[in-house]
Amino acid sequence: MNPQLKALHEELQALTDESKKLVESSSLSDDEITRASELVELIGTTKAKISAITDLEGATHTAQQFLNGPAGETLRSISGDLTDDQANALAKIDPDKKIAAIRGLRGRGLTPYLLSITDDREGAFQMARAVGYTMAAISISRPSKMAQNWCDENHIDWRSASGHSEGINEDGGFLVPEEWETAIIVLREKFGIFRQYARIVPMGSDTKWVPRRTGGLTVNFIGEGGTITDSKAAHDRVNLIARKAAALAYDTTELDEDSMVSRGDLLLGEFAYAFSKKEDEVGFIGTGIDTDGKIVGVAKELLDEWSAAPSAGEGLILAAGNAYSEITMANFHAVQGNLPVFAETNARWFCHKIFWSTVMMKLALASGGVPAAEIMMGGQRRFLGDEVVISQVMPSVEANSQIPVFYGSLDMSTMFGDRRGVTIAESLHFKFDTDEIAYRATERFDIKTHSVTQPDDTTKAGPIVGLIMAAS
Repeated sequence: MNPQLKALHEELQALTDESKKLVESSSLSDDEITRASELVELIGTTKAKISAITDLEGATHTAQQFLNGPAGETLRSISGDLTDDQANALAKIDPDKKIAAIRGLRGRGLTPYLLSITDDREGAFQMARAVGYTMAAISISRPSKMAQNWCDENHIDWRSASGHSEGINEDGGFLVPEEWETAIIVLREKFGIFRQYARIVPMGSDTKWVPRRTGGLTVNFIGEGGTITDSKAAHDRVNLIARKAAALAYDTTELDEDSMVSRGDLLLGEFAYAFSKKEDEVGFIGTGIDTDGKIVGVAKELLDEWSAAPSAGEGLILAAGNAYSEITMANFHAVQGNLPVFAETNARWFCHKIFWSTVMMKLALASGGVPAAEIMMGGQRRFLGDEVVISQVMPSVEANSQIPVFYGSLDMSTMFGDRRGVTIAESLHFKFDTDEIAYRATERFDIKTHSVTQPDDTTKAGPIVGLIMAAS
């Protein structure tokens, strides 16, 4: 073990033993009470030092793995075999910075998007390689025989992926192979929030009707031999209509072996990020206009249903002012109190990170009872007992009559109709004048926030509520 790390562990153990003795003592002097306060800070500081050294050792290990992997092989092939001293020096450098520094060196293992969903650098490289080589194999601009052979050797069916006939379609399309779809789905769920927490409804056709309960049975007291009054549960239907979303990406026509991996990683990541961002935008703040795919988001549904008044049971609570600094803890208590009990199980807060940091955290810290060590080390995002989910499409700058935070169960209030995953097509002609290949990706989905009131009482808040800023 690292001598410094060993000494810190021994110091932490000694501080812990001293703390236990104080806790077990039946009475404490003034000096012992002061010492107890010091111990909290000392333990936190020592833990932070241990964590920093552990992270550094992990980075060094990761750097060595980098040298031993595909990217390290490429680096050695470019600059010559590294000596032991060079390898040791490189291992001490932040591996992520080193990767960024050699991005222009035809590096084969540079997969920043896929590495964001896995710590397995080799696995990320192989995934990006499979995508990149499949793209090269079925490219309409310059299909690579080498890539086709590689796909055959690795049992990747590039022929089925192709959606165009060789020599016929100049602007071709291809379905996304299973390997691609898996990576895109995982990346999209990592980048996006709405898809993670809404109720996913698979759509087998362009339109789907989903039943929704709007009322329940009625219970009546009856006398002996009395007649029971008929009642039945009421339902209506939520209509999901598949909306097509599309994105474009460009690349040069030059295609060589070393760029295939980076190209595969880039297109997977860019498309996944673009689609997940759009899903979040329309899901949370969509206004129903054409550029939002006619999707009405949670914010507008709440605004359309509720007036901004701090009334018990309503779906919008009016903040104490129109500035974030004027929001009070009582406002958040009112929001939480207005959520019906049936929606508490999966209740979460949804907001921008700036709102979380400057409003919610500030109020929480002002309440006291938080040790300095806990502030330094950070912790899980929770507020008034529930998880805080960060979505960067939510408002970050205060404005009049704005809803900066939602609270509730998104899966009970909103359906996410998933009609089709990603389909990709390429064109040589769209960017003919710049000698670029255009890649077009599309997916089809719909989002419907159907419940902002209770099924049995439309005068009461439903499973999602919000805080609205004052009008002035």
